[in-house]
Amino acid sequence: MLQLSTLCANWLYMTGAVLASRNREHIVVDFTAQAISSPRLQALRELLLAVIVLVLDVFFLSLARDMLG
Repeated sequence: MLQLSTLCANWLYMTGAVLASRNREHIVVDFTAQAISSPRLQALRELLLAVIVLVLDVFFLSLARDMLG
């Protein structure tokens, strides 16, 4: 059952990627950006997203280094 749900999720993601690619857009989840009206909170949200992306980048780079080394 887990494999079936994973397969369905992958199809959903890939379908979204195709639609975004056709529209020359990126897949985004922007309901939080629309819900926040304060410029200060928007800046805090952007900073938080940047930190999360940085942490994930370092993690994946360390995995890649381990695979190559």
